[in-house]
Amino acid sequence: FGDYSLVEVRTFTGRTHQIRVHAAHLGCSIVGDKLYGLPNDGFISWLSEGDDYLRAQNFPLHRQLLHALEIRFPHPVTSEEIIIRADDKNLISELEQSL
Repeated sequence: FGDYSLVEVRTFTGRTHQIRVHAAHLGCSIVGDKLYGLPNDGFISWLSEGDDYLRAQNFPLHRQLLHALEIRFPHPVTSEEIIIRADDKNLISELEQSL
């Protein structure tokens, strides 16, 4: 992906912004993160100018690129584990084509 990386992160505590804060602290903030990454103007500037103007123009996802593929939580009444999994094939293929 050139200057970008596709990573899988597993969290255990459910802390708000946990992934975003740690990624930014490591110097590899999430694309489109206007709070911990580039400021809003920087992200908009990247979209309009970018390293490569055509790549930025054709970038299909104009949002923060943090996506939960799966979430798990206990059912509030039965305590049975509930698992919800997203279809990641479309998102990953869009990213591969744009980056």
